[in-house]
Amino acid sequence: MIDYLLDKDKSAASVKDSLGKTPLHLLCENYSSTAEFGKGGEHISPEDNMIESTIALIKAAPEIVNIEDNDDITAAEYCIKSGAPYDAVRSIQKASESDWKKRSITGVSHSDIQEKLVKEQQQKQKEQELDRLSNTGQTGLPADIRRPKTRSKFAKTA
Repeated sequence: MIDYLLDKDKSAASVKDSLGKTPLHLLCENYSSTAEFGKGGEHISPEDNMIESTIALIKAAPEIVNIEDNDDITAAEYCIKSGAPYDAVRSIQKASESDWKKRSITGVSHSDIQEKLVKEQQQKQKEQELDRLSNTGQTGLPADIRRPKTRSKFAKTA
């Protein structure tokens, strides 16, 4: 399923939900060693599926490995907590190390790099949302998503 979705829209791998979680966060947080998977009629173990899915998401959006969600938790931390296979955790760790090395070449502090990473991610999400809206011919948020204008319960009524 992940391969199919990435084939349709590779940028979806880096989109955050309302809790600040990327698909990698969600994959790692919800790992289950008892899930059953099939691919092309053959059985894939939950461990192999987790490793393949992790690698596919990292390959599609390598910058997501160091993104923290709204609770300041990375995908690697969710991966460890859920008991995901060592190779999945290690894939994230290697990608994380590579990403930090690329970003630290400038000699900037770790906190500055983290702040820049967050800003880049926010900008990327805005651009992706604008692309989606322009592809559907919309110029703003759909009417059903817009916040309705309501009067404050504290406003005086005439």
